Amino acid sequence: MIKMIKKHAFLRFLLIIVASVFASLFLFKKGIFYGHDLEYHLSRIESIADCIKIGDLKAVMHEGYNGYGYPNGLCYSNIFLYLPALMLLLGVNAIVTYKIYILLITFATGLVMYYCTYKITKSEFAATVSAVVYVTSSYRICDVMVRAALGEAMAFLFVPVIILGLYYIIYDDHKKYYVFTIGFVGLLLSHLITTFIMVFVSVVFIVVNYEKLLDERKRILYFIYSAVWGVLLSAFFLFPFLEFYLKTDINVKYRNNPVITMDFFQSLSGIPKFTTIFVAPGIGLLFAYFIYNYIYVEAKEKNYFSFEGMADIIGVLILVMIAVMPWAELGKVVAFIELTWRFFVPILALFSISGGYYFEKYIGYRKYSGLIAAAIPAAAILLTLVYQVCSVKHQLTYYGIETPYYMTKEDSYPMTMDEYYSSSMDIELLYEDEREPKSNNPDIVFDFEDKGSILYLEYNNNDRSDSYIDIPQLYYIGYKAIDIYDKKTFAISDGYNKWIRVWLGNCDSANIKIYYRGTNILVFSYLLSLFSWIGFIIYRSVISRKKDNNE
Repeated sequence: MIKMIKKHAFLRFLLIIVASVFASLFLFKKGIFYGHDLEYHLSRIESIADCIKIGDLKAVMHEGYNGYGYPNGLCYSNIFLYLPALMLLLGVNAIVTYKIYILLITFATGLVMYYCTYKITKSEFAATVSAVVYVTSSYRICDVMVRAALGEAMAFLFVPVIILGLYYIIYDDHKKYYVFTIGFVGLLLSHLITTFIMVFVSVVFIVVNYEKLLDERKRILYFIYSAVWGVLLSAFFLFPFLEFYLKTDINVKYRNNPVITMDFFQSLSGIPKFTTIFVAPGIGLLFAYFIYNYIYVEAKEKNYFSFEGMADIIGVLILVMIAVMPWAELGKVVAFIELTWRFFVPILALFSISGGYYFEKYIGYRKYSGLIAAAIPAAAILLTLVYQVCSVKHQLTYYGIETPYYMTKEDSYPMTMDEYYSSSMDIELLYEDEREPKSNNPDIVFDFEDKGSILYLEYNNNDRSDSYIDIPQLYYIGYKAIDIYDKKTFAISDGYNKWIRVWLGNCDSANIKIYYRGTNILVFSYLLSLFSWIGFIIYRSVISRKKDNNE
């Protein structure tokens, strides 16, 4: 990426940065708009920072309802949130931290789209147009401004990388399959739902190009290589997540929520139902490219099955699928998608890449190509500004620059809904009970200290072998209770309303530390990913050196 920035014109990257700034103008207003998931993501960042403070670098267990704990780090990867968490630890205000992080993501999204489009089209101009249209698209603005969907905003960064990986494996140098791997690993660690969607999109690409893959079967082998590397590199999150999901009786397993849909013409705007007052440069503008491509450009060049052509066709197919699929019935199986407009992310990426390419073809036939070339970036920047201005009135709830009430320790974390709590737990008791340990032995004297993800319990005067103490922290597989001094391990299980139950056995007194160590699978997966990343980096370095020597 650094070499490419040096190689290509500075003004192109300046244009992308300007587009990114205009796409983020709402962040420059004092305070921040109250996005739908804002509390959740700010709470995640704060929880990671709190875990780091006490030496819990895994930061798997976050504070949940009334401080009872929530396995957020098992269900959603925290890896990319360590940066804003470290900023918090350095004393940066929570809201300012969040804004800086969104700006960084936006800049990175534009540069990554430029890089991926350039590698596919070999055109600086096409890459610039693609990056500007992509970063200013209405759905991406909606994600960061209205929905505060931080995970999906991160997904915008990695979807183009996956598309570039598909291009390499199917159409170009299949030995660059690792791009496909890196794209999926980054996406998996950012947003699970978009990961599933991109698996579907990748399968569609493979099916559409099955004849080419059958003619060159070694390309199929590189998809397998990519999948194996992807599993190894992401094992530190993937394996513990699957273990937790399969072994834990959690509410999300029994949900059958309907999938929210929209009609085809509303989908064209690229704007969900939150703000439908203006059609910004979303899917509608890019869809116009598709019509033009196949009437003029493709017909003239007779190249209907190029990668850019396939990107257009698949983008349109997905767009139509959003409107015509029987989501009410499919929702029983894919309820986790929740919103059909999540498919906008790959649609926008596909249309942006092909749109930049075909727009360059378009101006090649025109007399005033310079003016025409400036029109699309200028229109995209202008329209994204208008979209934000028009959307302001829909964002009435507004937080000032000071830390919001939910970020203080006086109130409970609104970490999320109850998806990953046990289905047999009474959630109402989390609000009614006092967070005090409970024991079946009234003679025991104990002292309890809650330091977030690490708990301390000191007790004495135990004269029974069946004594236990229920700690006001929700139990999940992977917790460990150990005596601070003699390292004796205490058996634990779930107790009162799924609290952690520490069995005291014949020990009359102890000073116990209770923390989330993780299961054996978690420890193994951490080591597996560590050695896999080391091996992957060494392998790629060796291959790169051999290639340089041959050249």
